[in-house]
Formats: sequence, structure tokens, C-alpha cells
Amino acid sequence: MTISAEALPDLLPADLVDQAIRTVADHVADAEALAHAVVHDPRRLMRRAGPGDLEALLPLVRGYCEADAHVYDEEKVRRAMAPLLEDDALGQVWLLGDAEPIGYCVVTWGHSIESGGREALLDEFFVRDGGQGTGGAAMPAILAAAREAGAVRMFLETETANERARAFYVRHGFAVEDSIWMSIDL
Repeated sequence: MTISAEALPDLLPADLVDQAIRTVADHVADAEALAHAVVHDPRRLMRRAGPGDLEALLPLVRGYCEADAHVYDEEKVRRAMAPLLEDDALGQVWLLGDAEPIGYCVVTWGHSIESGGREALLDEFFVRDGGQGTGGAAMPAILAAAREAGAVRMFLETETANERARAFYVRHGFAVEDSIWMSIDL
């Protein structure tokens, strides 16, 4: 579905879209790349996902799990995704693509004394058939939306072997930290 200019304020504030386009344009080295970025205009590229989008998200989440060698548990995905699709209390889910979704992004909220308030976790970011510029065109708008929601810092984690993903995130301003993530199932 293509987003009309009239619907844009309901999906993504216009100043965030303009900021994202300026950011992409600032990082484009030549006219051919700029033309590619314009084709991947975030105003046409992404929209907030809602409860009615769960079925469209499931095959994308399966693709993400396959790409990162995670176990895909549909019941667990449905349970975890449902509150994120209802409202912004826990985070935001974005669908990427025009007519049919080709990717998605999940950003969740945390709170940290060290960061000085709300943090965003880029929990999942997946584009089917990546390397076409879709993720790169969407990233400035995703960062801007998190900033607009009050986040002061965004974190993410990648698989140790996924150097391509880390290079992508570094190109978009993320820095590798000395911290080591640890976890325990509760």
C-alpha cells in the first residue's frame, strides 16, 4: 500500500520524514545513488504495523529466524508481538515495503539511569532479499521515530558472526561498545 501525503501525519510525522530524507541525501555520494534513495523514500517505504498486520508479519519473522539461525516458535512470536501491535507502551513495529511487506523492524522501550531515561532496543530488523537499499533508506526514519517517542539512545545486538549487519549499523552511526550482553530465562 502506498501512503498518501494526507495519511502521513497519522503514520509518521512529516518533520521526521523530511529529516530522514535529508539524512539519506547527506550520505549519498552520487546522483545514481540519490535516485535509488528517492525510490526508497520512507514515505512510501514504511508504515506502523497494527493488530491487523500480524499475519503479514509472521512469514517475515520466520525469515529473520532462518537468517539468524534462531528457532521459530509461532506461538511465542504471536504472544510477544500482540502487545507491540496494540499501542506504543512497549515499543513500535514497522512494516517495510510498498504494496506487500518485504521487511519489518521492532523497536522496544527500556529505561536506564546510565542513559538518562528512555532507551530503545532495535530488537529485530529484517529485510527479505536485503542489499537493495530498503533497510538503509528506512533506518533514518526508524531512528527519528524512536527519538520522537522520547528515546535518548538506541541499542542493538548482532550475532557474533554477522559482520555484514555490524557494518550496516556502523554506516548508520551505531558504535561497538565494550559491554557484553548476558541473559537468563525467567
